[in-house]
Amino acid sequence: MMPFRARVIRASLGLVVLVSAGLAGPSAQISAPHVRNFDRVDGRIYRSGEPSGPGLSEIGALGVKTVIDLREPSAATQFEKEQLDKLHVKYINLPLPELSAPTQAQMTKVLNLMLTESGPILVHCRRGKDRTGTVVACYRIQHDGWDNERALEEARQHGMSTLERGMRHYILHFTPLTLQTLQPTASVAKP
Repeated sequence: MMPFRARVIRASLGLVVLVSAGLAGPSAQISAPHVRNFDRVDGRIYRSGEPSGPGLSEIGALGVKTVIDLREPSAATQFEKEQLDKLHVKYINLPLPELSAPTQAQMTKVLNLMLTESGPILVHCRRGKDRTGTVVACYRIQHDGWDNERALEEARQHGMSTLERGMRHYILHFTPLTLQTLQPTASVAKP
């Protein structure tokens, strides 16, 4: 039998290893300085505003496999698609309205993509606050089981405008989609 002191030292070392592993794990800071309002949502989803040219390279370096762009098609979205193609990152343009809540069909489509596309995934709009905030809030409710108020609070912390009443209302009244509404493969995509 191991002496008491040796057991205490062994247990303490084990605790230090576990705590250190936790600090270097999912909560470790990920940096993309040329991507506005960039943050990690979970182990496979990132969120941000419109990436700059150097920011697109940073996204590629982070290992992002899919980008879901919520902006209307424009010269900027075309440039982003071309740059991401060079980095072998899949680009999906799924425009959501800037000043109103998404439709249920739009939210179903974006959540299906977030749950089924190869990750890591970056979801973004122009500022990474309102449309992105709405999508991430609904993802939190759907995927992580968050309550609506908690999801809205996270959107506020990322800069959702107080003027976005339609989006705030949408988040507060969003109910998780049923498996019949989501694609069958979406339910197995949880990490």
